[in-house]
Amino acid sequence: MPDKTILSNQQELITLIDELTPDARTAALKRAEEKGLLPSNKPETAETYEEEGWYDYVAKIWTLLSNKPRAAEAYEKGGRYTDAAKIWLQLDNKPRAAEAYEKKGEYLDAAKIWLQLDNKERAVACAEAYEKKELYYTAARIWIQLDNKPRAAEAYEKNGGYADAAKIWLQLDNKDRVAACAEGYEKGVRYVDAAEIWLQLDNKPRAALCAEACEKNGWYTDAAKIWLQLDNKVKAAEAYEKNGGYADAAKIWLQLDNKDRVAAYAEACEKNGWYTDAAKIWLQLDNKEKAAKAYEKSGRCADAAKIWLQLDNKEKAAEAYEKSGRYAADAAEIWLQLDNKPRAAEAYGKGGWHTNAAKIWLQLDNKPRAAEAYEKSGRYADAAKIWLELDNKERAVSCAEAYEKRERYADAATIYRMLGNAQKAAALTKLATLLRDQNQS
Repeated sequence: MPDKTILSNQQELITLIDELTPDARTAALKRAEEKGLLPSNKPETAETYEEEGWYDYVAKIWTLLSNKPRAAEAYEKGGRYTDAAKIWLQLDNKPRAAEAYEKKGEYLDAAKIWLQLDNKERAVACAEAYEKKELYYTAARIWIQLDNKPRAAEAYEKNGGYADAAKIWLQLDNKDRVAACAEGYEKGVRYVDAAEIWLQLDNKPRAALCAEACEKNGWYTDAAKIWLQLDNKVKAAEAYEKNGGYADAAKIWLQLDNKDRVAAYAEACEKNGWYTDAAKIWLQLDNKEKAAKAYEKSGRCADAAKIWLQLDNKEKAAEAYEKSGRYAADAAEIWLQLDNKPRAAEAYGKGGWHTNAAKIWLQLDNKPRAAEAYEKSGRYADAAKIWLELDNKERAVSCAEAYEKRERYADAATIYRMLGNAQKAAALTKLATLLRDQNQS
């Protein structure tokens, strides 16, 4: 009999190996065997370990020995019925597979197999087993497979699935049971679901009562849904209005061609600070200017800009894009189209596109702004040239020092040469060369 400690270590090793991919698992098992970490895969080994109750390990050995029936039996003894069932299915032993699934409590899988075997009695037992566990929805699925619609509908009812039950009772032309499903939803205060069933029975008065019940409870959105199903658009719009759903109400009033009511909604939204909803309603009324203004007030300036462009008001569009923070990509381009170069340069600068800004400032002959923009972009050599043209040596020196701080000694040397400081330029050039050679070595 093997030592308990050895058994435990081998069980842990085999479990870890089992978590690998199939290809890796085979290689790992072979390596473990070669190192003597696992016993040889022989029938007597499996039987020895089975006596110790290591059924998972035993199952793996039988699998390696291609003895699937013994592997499935070992899994069953170890309580791993699903693994056993899968092997029995591979062996085309469907009865054993179904029985294994039953032991696991997976009656739906078991029922499918029993039905393949035309064993309706065992499938019925599976459905009833689920009902005993109050798992009525899953039981109903088996009853449907058995074509026992009344039992399926009853199971759905017990699970509170009156909508599914009602569909079946309608198929069976049992309107009393359909009505009972609707009443079940009403008792559960699920009026929208109840109304749908009443409408299936063409009982509009009862559906209307559900809408009224929703309104009494303050559930105006649910009430509106039911009124729409009843094609009572006026009441639906009024219900949305009570809930503050002006955008939804507006859509309905537009269908009823009541534009004055819609405009009143838009104005009410603005008074309440609901500018996004107001904008959407103004768009429904095709009042794009008011929509754009509402979007700007809501902070959705990019949306406003798109509308201003549709209205061919490029200046307003550019300003809206600036408010949204989209300076460089959108605002600046529009200012250029309008030939407003100062605003374009400002926009590029705010957007971080400083090189673009610098080029425009140069076109405008605003050299100080151009130099400052080049500095912000990190192009100190270009900035230094401009400062020297303006005879501002102090700013040119600061550009050189900025390169020094960034350890760009060769670039700093270039600026010092421009400044006429040959000694400092030579020292920095030598430093740059030494550092470069050191890095190469």
